[in-house]
Amino acid sequence: MPHFVIKPAVDNMKATFEPVSEVGTGVKNKQEAKARLKELGIVYGIDQEAIITAFAINECLESVTVASGRLCGTPINAQLKFEIDMSSVPVFVADPDANKIDYKEAMQIPLVKAGDLLGEYIPAQKGVSGVNIFGQELPGLLGESLSYTVGDGVRKEGNKFFAINEGRPSFILNKLEVSNLLEINGDVCLETGNIDFPGSVLIKGSISDGFTVKCSGMLDVAGVIGDATVNIGGLLRVKKGIIGKGNCHIYTKGGMELGFASNSNLTSKGDICITKNLLHCKTYSLGRVRIERGSIIGGEVVSIKGVESMEIGSESGVNTRITVRTNYEIILLQEAFDKMLNEVDGVFQRSRLFLAQGQIPENNTDQVVIDLNLLASHRAKLARLDEQIKFRVEESKRADGVCICVHKKVHPDVTFMAPGCKLLVQDDIIGNKVFVDDIDLSSMVVKNE
Repeated sequence: MPHFVIKPAVDNMKATFEPVSEVGTGVKNKQEAKARLKELGIVYGIDQEAIITAFAINECLESVTVASGRLCGTPINAQLKFEIDMSSVPVFVADPDANKIDYKEAMQIPLVKAGDLLGEYIPAQKGVSGVNIFGQELPGLLGESLSYTVGDGVRKEGNKFFAINEGRPSFILNKLEVSNLLEINGDVCLETGNIDFPGSVLIKGSISDGFTVKCSGMLDVAGVIGDATVNIGGLLRVKKGIIGKGNCHIYTKGGMELGFASNSNLTSKGDICITKNLLHCKTYSLGRVRIERGSIIGGEVVSIKGVESMEIGSESGVNTRITVRTNYEIILLQEAFDKMLNEVDGVFQRSRLFLAQGQIPENNTDQVVIDLNLLASHRAKLARLDEQIKFRVEESKRADGVCICVHKKVHPDVTFMAPGCKLLVQDDIIGNKVFVDDIDLSSMVVKNE
């Protein structure tokens, strides 16, 4: 018959029967064991079956656990539970209705709108309390807290967070914010897809050929813009420049600051400032176009407030057109006006044919209905276009201090124009010169600066 000594563990979380061989020591039956447990104060987690089993065998050489406490439950650490993706990196979202995947459009940056729920702070919680073998309660430990800060664009209500404005959500370095600035660490390419962001955009690389960038704020590009499309509501700054291939379209409401530009279409409601050269571009500005240290070679510049450059044209005699005191929107409106007039003329030509025949052929009745609806629609549109053109013409006439300023040289085959004035340069004009429109002479007058 085995004899045991009852031994509590150091942490008081269990008690064991330790077998002894010395006669007259330890407990030798179940009744003595229960009495000894009570004497020691062990009252919790007693395993009656283990006690019975221990004394049922003839010899026991190993310790037997006869009482066990209850461990404390695992505490729950505080956490921020987000309702949306906070990674701020483009994710692949294919259009399920499209026949094929457009990878430029499929890569999208997670955005939120004002009022959207961003997430919730869940405080730390205690683990369930424990009990040792002496019946003493062991209080549960509190989980670790989480420190965080609330940045711009975020409103906290209780433990919930909401977006104040539309933008890009992020949780970086434990700071929760909705930013109206999007940073692209590399190029705009297939990895990012096209960019359409309700704020400002900082691109630390370049914009690759064939891609589109739209934003409501300013756009800052550290590299170059290729044969891409850019449409922004603020200032465009391109550290290096624009390398177009004939299909580059840049539109800004807040002006442009470029290193250089070539083979591109540049349109801005503000000033356009270029450090080096403007080469073979169509350039439209409602402000002033200024080339700081280079030339305007080829293409067309239309600026309502004037043009300034070191040189205009080239030794090879490239055709270059400079137009001032002209709102470029007049040109676009006039193109739309002329297109409508051509459509109306087509209607009249068909009508004359029907009149010459004396009747409308049955297979042309549908076309006649279409023509009548087109005339009714175009009549109102042509009137509105005419009003808009006249308004902008009068606005252009009121611009002050308009001139073309050339500091070094104007080459042949350069044409300077203003409303009612034109000058075709046929020989080199050297030195600091200012060209001012003179409506009485119907020409641009050359003056020394």
